[in-house]
Amino acid sequence: ETDAKIVITSTWRKYGLGRITLSRILKKHDLDDIVIGLTPILPGKERGDEIKQFLSCLSEIPNFVILDNDSDMGELTPFLVKTNWRVGLTEENAREAIKKLKSVHLQNRIEVK
Repeated sequence: ETDAKIVITSTWRKYGLGRITLSRILKKHDLDDIVIGLTPILPGKERGDEIKQFLSCLSEIPNFVILDNDSDMGELTPFLVKTNWRVGLTEENAREAIKKLKSVHLQNRIEVK
């Protein structure tokens, strides 16, 4: 509905078995073709800092949402759609993400330099 792409920020990206499992899950749901990268692993930093680092490498910052069960997003918190680790992504989460992606007021509201 939004032509969104996926950047993996999950802790699973840090380990070989986690990356393999995640890859299988994405493939099972036909999402593997829209994964465009992984955020860097920055020891001692919050996930929000890793996301900002990834965004700083883009020539243009698109509108984005963060789907996560953790809240360590710092100033990126307005972009967070908080999920429950026991349940995963719900229809309600998906609707909230779509709404945020289509929202003009969040676009380009972050300084990543």
